[in-house]
Amino acid sequence: MKYLNKLLVLVALVTIGFASCKKKDEVAPLRDRLIGTWIGDRAVPNITAAGLDLSSLGINEPVNIDTLSMTVNSDGTFTSNVSGQNVNGQWALENNDTQLRLSGFNYNVGIVGGIDFSNVVLPETFNIDQLSETRMVLRTSFEQTLSNVPGLPIPIPVTATIELKLSFNKQ
Repeated sequence: MKYLNKLLVLVALVTIGFASCKKKDEVAPLRDRLIGTWIGDRAVPNITAAGLDLSSLGINEPVNIDTLSMTVNSDGTFTSNVSGQNVNGQWALENNDTQLRLSGFNYNVGIVGGIDFSNVVLPETFNIDQLSETRMVLRTSFEQTLSNVPGLPIPIPVTATIELKLSFNKQ
């Protein structure tokens, strides 16, 4: 009888153990999460020049980029549309899927804080800061020579370090 009671307790514990285990939520592979149409949300710049933080000049304010859309296709191609202008290119995941290379992607940042960034060419490779089923945040960093920085007493060319975060929402 003792043996039967112990066996019943053991069966009950095992049953409770299996019942309390739940299946882990499965997350789609990174590549699959990338496929689809992404609508621009915000561009957040962080610009420094000659070691100076330019935030006080209003340069590092977020910019709305809702005129930017990008359709990422499963065949390694993408189409981006900026204010009605289509650009086709190739995409690839790199560096253990921590970076996204967008060959052919270009976004005209425009004028931010009185500085004209319309001639800035973004690097092709972006770090993936976030990628879920509905949100993507890409970050890149590069140097650019600026010819006119508001707030500087003399308009001299200055080499600036620009970090740019682009956030998108999936359509």
